[in-house]
Amino acid sequence: MIAARLITRTHYQVLEPAYLTPLVRKCTSPTQSSYRDAVAQTFSKTTAGINIAASGYAVDLARSLNLLNANLVWTDLGQLLNVIAVNENQQTGEQLSPCERILFLRLFLEYDGAALIYFSRKLEEQPRLPAPGESWASVAQEMFLDIYEQYLQLITDPQARTQIRQLAEKRRHSPFRGHSGRHQSLIHIHTLFRLGLVYSTIGSHERVYSAKSLTGESRLATSELLAVVPDVSSLENIVRSQCLYEAVGRALGIQCRSGPIDDEEFMHRVREIYRQVMKTGVSLCSLQTICEALQIQSLVRNLVPESHTAIRSRLRALQNKAPSQVRFHVNRYGKPAYLKMDVAN
Repeated sequence: MIAARLITRTHYQVLEPAYLTPLVRKCTSPTQSSYRDAVAQTFSKTTAGINIAASGYAVDLARSLNLLNANLVWTDLGQLLNVIAVNENQQTGEQLSPCERILFLRLFLEYDGAALIYFSRKLEEQPRLPAPGESWASVAQEMFLDIYEQYLQLITDPQARTQIRQLAEKRRHSPFRGHSGRHQSLIHIHTLFRLGLVYSTIGSHERVYSAKSLTGESRLATSELLAVVPDVSSLENIVRSQCLYEAVGRALGIQCRSGPIDDEEFMHRVREIYRQVMKTGVSLCSLQTICEALQIQSLVRNLVPESHTAIRSRLRALQNKAPSQVRFHVNRYGKPAYLKMDVAN
């Protein structure tokens, strides 16, 4: 059942996607569960300017982006965030590394893509947000109703349509007021800023975001994103077809050359990713983590990322050559989902 790709558990103090890296890596575990309040307290103590209440919303954001599961243990995507953080020369403060930019756009597209589309289109229509005389409350109200309407036009399942319609009616009868608009707006638009797609300035009273022109062109940086995902229907198609990294590469303007890496380098990269995952204490390495780490590495090197299907086929070919070194484990549905390797050599 399709749900609106819009993150709602947000707080205006927790507007930096860069917060997610230390929250996952330093405040939660790949193997042990925890409580929201405990993680929030740890994050608040180690992050300047973030109180415990806001820290709780940082935990909610990590869960909404599927970096943590319901028990606040790393998911396959949480493991992926750890892998790319290990491999990167970590940036200081709130700036994103090249790998983080790719991963966070991939995450926000899947779980918050409707909001990214809304704000990108909004800045194509007006030069700044909020516009003079416009409040974040009115922006957030328009965003929610616009997204719900798009999904009502897309969804055919009666139960899902009823849920979306009820959410829209609730929002109409209880519109955002005061600080609630900033709570619901800033994480989405500020993520676009950290991805390099819009500008941000701090005015006398609040943050202001404006459209960013591409160097030497009349097109806006957000136009590249909208060319890939102009609406929620195209977003759903991209997520369903597992083409997120192709979309990310185009949206970020990464000029990719074709040509897969050879088998020797492929195996070397797989082994390195596998080692990093297994160092965290888990018993098996997720194929999703391996596939997406390889795709991010390809984009950083300006290579066209191979599809999940192509990567799994290459792993299967390697298993056929060395069955004692590469073994697949299935999930509860009987499909290969995990990898076990001999990395002694």
